[in-house]
Amino acid sequence: MEAALHLGFLAVVHDPQGYQGGLLVTNGWGRPLEFRLTTPLQPTRVHQILYGATLRPHLFADVLGKALLDKAATPLSLILVNAAELLELRRHTAWPVGWVQSTAPTPEAQGPAADGPERFSVEVHAAFPDDRHALARHLESLAGSDLLEPFDRIREALTEARKRTAA
Repeated sequence: MEAALHLGFLAVVHDPQGYQGGLLVTNGWGRPLEFRLTTPLQPTRVHQILYGATLRPHLFADVLGKALLDKAATPLSLILVNAAELLELRRHTAWPVGWVQSTAPTPEAQGPAADGPERFSVEVHAAFPDDRHALARHLESLAGSDLLEPFDRIREALTEARKRTAA
C-alpha cells in the first residue's frame, strides 16, 4: 500500500515587521493537515553587513525553514517553496524540495481574452538533481492543480495571525 501524499508548502514573506515563515501541509486534494508559522525576524544592520549576499538564504533556509520543518508533526512526501533561497533547505532534510514558479505570461501580456490553465516550473537545488525525478513522480498525480495557490493561503494566514497578535 502506497503512503498517503503529504505536500509541504513552505513560504517566507517579508513586510515591515520582518521575515516570517509559514508551513502548510496538505493532503493530495489540497486539504490542510497542519499549519505552522514562525515569529517575524528583522535582521539588524550588523547581520546585513556580516552575512552579505548570504543573509537571505541563511534566514530563509537555515533559520525559518529549518525551524518549521523541525516542528512539523506530519510526515511529508515533498516540500514546495516560494523562493529560490529556500532551496538551501534541502541541505537540512531528506525530502525533495522544489521551488515553484509560474511560467504563465502576465495578464497584460495575455490580453483580456486569455484563459486556460496556469503552467508552472519546479526548480531543484543544483546539488540534488535527483529531486527533479522524485518531485515529478509525486506531482504527476496532481496534474492540473494550482501549485501557487497554497502559497496565497499561507500569506493570508500569516496576515491574519499578525492581526491577532497586534490586537
